[in-house]
Amino acid sequence: MNELKDLILYENENTRLDFKLTEYTKPEFSALLKDILSMANAETNEIRYIIIGMKPRSNGNRGIIGIQKELTDPAIYQQLIHENIEPDLTIEYLPYKINAKLLGYFRIANCKDKPYVMKKDYGDKKHKLNKMDSFIRKGTHQCRLSRADLDEIYKSKLKPGYFYEDILFGFKGTKYATIIELKAIRKIELPSAIQKQKIKQTIADIKKQNQKFKELPVDNDLKKLRDALAMTVDAFTGGIPYEKRDIKTLEHNLKNVDKAYQEDDYYYVFEEISHKLNFDILNTGSQYIQYATLQITIPKIEGLLISTQIYPKPRQKNYLNQVTTPSVFNQYPHVEMGTDIYLITYDLGDIPHQLNFEAFAEPLRIVIAPDMIGKTIDLFIKIFGRNIEKSLDKTLKIKVK
Repeated sequence: MNELKDLILYENENTRLDFKLTEYTKPEFSALLKDILSMANAETNEIRYIIIGMKPRSNGNRGIIGIQKELTDPAIYQQLIHENIEPDLTIEYLPYKINAKLLGYFRIANCKDKPYVMKKDYGDKKHKLNKMDSFIRKGTHQCRLSRADLDEIYKSKLKPGYFYEDILFGFKGTKYATIIELKAIRKIELPSAIQKQKIKQTIADIKKQNQKFKELPVDNDLKKLRDALAMTVDAFTGGIPYEKRDIKTLEHNLKNVDKAYQEDDYYYVFEEISHKLNFDILNTGSQYIQYATLQITIPKIEGLLISTQIYPKPRQKNYLNQVTTPSVFNQYPHVEMGTDIYLITYDLGDIPHQLNFEAFAEPLRIVIAPDMIGKTIDLFIKIFGRNIEKSLDKTLKIKVK
């Protein structure tokens, strides 16, 4: 979202950016279709935006007025565009809050199949758009698509081997849904915390037993026998049970329990209770995407954890099993933690056309804490390839419940 914020606060209108003060109402739907056609046909590989609720002025005032009601249902605009413009366009209409003001914005992406034209006649006599009408945006100006413009479009499309089509990208098993709901993990019982409580309870029990033992008439030989029994090793439970250790040992164990059970904690959190996240990709084009790479950017939010690796299940150490050899997991996505983001990258290889393609060999492990309930996690997707000029961009959302 940093790109959108920068456009709102600092950019002037240009080939891929337009500002409107108010939403398009039904009498202005012809103007909306014309604006969308112009943006889609513009000579740029970047995502195009029409931002609603502001009109910057020449004196530097950004003119962020906002929309004073709920945004128009995106489905109304999407249906209008789908029914009147061909070929199909990827259009989103989304809310954005800035400086306590609500804006709306059209996001027009993957305009790979130019020219875009009117599919049929639309509008009244005054605002009539005819079948096959088409427009293009140049800087801040809008004009009809000319023969020279068409020549440039087809010249670009004829670059040998380039991928100018689109993909479907969504959460695994959802028929390419871009929004899903996941539950926050409301109860976390770390193995280290469980062991800590056991040690504390054992110390309390031993102190209580010792007090009772002091009150009994026990001779020295019985005391020695009791102390010897306390140090008996139980090989099948991985060492000396807590109840057979002395208080000094238990207090040392308590001090070091977090470190001793760190691997168990990681395994429990990221392997047992985490959400396993994967994605389905469908190349809807007519050729392979070559040497594809997936990049996912997720903002770092309090209450969201993403594992940087797969954690092997810890094995108990005892004299029957002295060495623990963790398995090597090399199919997990590469996860980097920045100051403000998680950056996830993965080599997809070639993506065949017209076949479902699962993104990760091993799904991403994510943990969502109760602090996240009611919030939304944005996933910003980019797919690069040797035969893709820029990138294929998608936005997915996780709603936490």
